[in-house]
Amino acid sequence: MAEMLKIAKGGVLKTPIMYKANLNSAQLSEYLFFFLEVGLLEAANKGEKTVYKTTAKGLHYIQGHKKTTALDMSS
Repeated sequence: MAEMLKIAKGGVLKTPIMYKANLNSAQLSEYLFFFLEVGLLEAANKGEKTVYKTTAKGLHYIQGHKKTTALDMSS
């Protein structure tokens, strides 16, 4: 989940998220729906395309994930 949010920091289309996060189309759709619902991502229409961008709440999640991962590695 954190990887997807990192990928979308600057705003990105669905396909790069799918490939960089190593997800299939069904998985991507589920995650995007969830992230949009809980406010970790926002979607903006740019012409005929939708750009997904990590929100402030999503950036906060990434920071928490980094701290948790660092704690796990130090144990």
